[in-house]
Order: sequence, then structure tokens, then C-alpha cells
Amino acid sequence: MGWWSATILGGDSPLDTLGDIGRIIGNDYDYDDDSKSIFGGHGFTRENVEGNLSRIVEEFEKQLKKHVEKYPDLEENQSIEYQVLGAICLHVGAKIPAKLKKRMVLAAEQDEWLNEEGHGSERWTYIKDFIDKIKAHKPGQKTELAYEGLFDKFAKMANA
Repeated sequence: MGWWSATILGGDSPLDTLGDIGRIIGNDYDYDDDSKSIFGGHGFTRENVEGNLSRIVEEFEKQLKKHVEKYPDLEENQSIEYQVLGAICLHVGAKIPAKLKKRMVLAAEQDEWLNEEGHGSERWTYIKDFIDKIKAHKPGQKTELAYEGLFDKFAKMANA
């Protein structure tokens, strides 16, 4: 697993989580989706995200419990899962209950990468943007986060 960008979705772990959330919702990945969005192919809609929020959170908590049982010294931190869920909710304009908004903000504040590099880092720029957008989010409001794909990064490096 790796990261190629400091953006919220700029690594293998968040992309795996996108797929996990799609499976929890019951969506098969659509390989024929030709949209340019990072969310393309997953079939996320406001309706299917809102209708499955409790199932998604329940699954996250089950996974965390298994990890803590297997690795007792593991901090109870599901930072990336809740950040990805937040990114999806912003993208589709889903209603985010206040308690879940708080959990998403806490997840961002506890971001492992951010805690290693601090508030002056490139990661902080994206984390702060995420936190601000989650706090300001209203149901029906579609909001995008910055995203830099792996091939975008390659192209940028090639042109440097």
C-alpha cells in the first residue's frame, strides 16, 4: 500500500475503502463507467449513501473491533475510513448526521500522516480543507475535494 498524493483520496488505502463502501452498499463496480471522477464506477448516489450510512458505520466499527482484538496495541483510529466516507457524502450531497460529522472531523484531526508531519505540511492543507467542508456541509450540497490521481502525479513529474 502506498500514497502518491497528500490529498484525502491520494493513496491505496482510501481507494480500497471506496471499494469497501461500494460493497457494503451493494454496488458492483462498473468498469464501463467513463467518468473522470475518482468516484466513477462505484455507483454512489445521495439516496444509496444516506440509506446505508448506519450499515457503513456499523461495518467500520466491526472491522475496528477485529483489528483491536488481533493487535491489542493498535490505537482505536479509523481515520481514513471516515475521511473517505466524508468525501463520498460531500460528493453526492448526502445528509450527514451531526454525530457522524463530528466523527469525520475527529478522524481527520487524528490522521496518521498529519500527526507525523504536522500542521505546516502539505497533508494539513488537504485535511483542513476537508474539515472546513464537512463542518459547512448542508444536505443536497455537492462539494468536491481536491484529488490528484497516480497518473496525474506521473504526468506532473514527467513535465517537471
